[in-house]
Amino acid sequence: MKFIKKTPSKSGGKKPINKKRRSKSPKRSKKQKSRKSKNQERGSSLTAMDLDEQITQQSEKSDPEIKRSKDLKEQ
Repeated sequence: MKFIKKTPSKSGGKKPINKKRRSKSPKRSKKQKSRKSKNQERGSSLTAMDLDEQITQQSEKSDPEIKRSKDLKEQ
């Protein structure tokens, strides 16, 4: 199978892809920033108990031995 290079159509030609990308990127970064700040506000409203539970869940995911010992204690 030989690669055939596609020629641009006579009417349109190549579309300036880079210009489109550049115009979109600042909008996207602004959206991400606002989303981050909202997440931080949500995080600050968490109680100490919830935070502690999150930490234990994360450690269980990373270390399966902790999970095993916890299961044994519950039984």
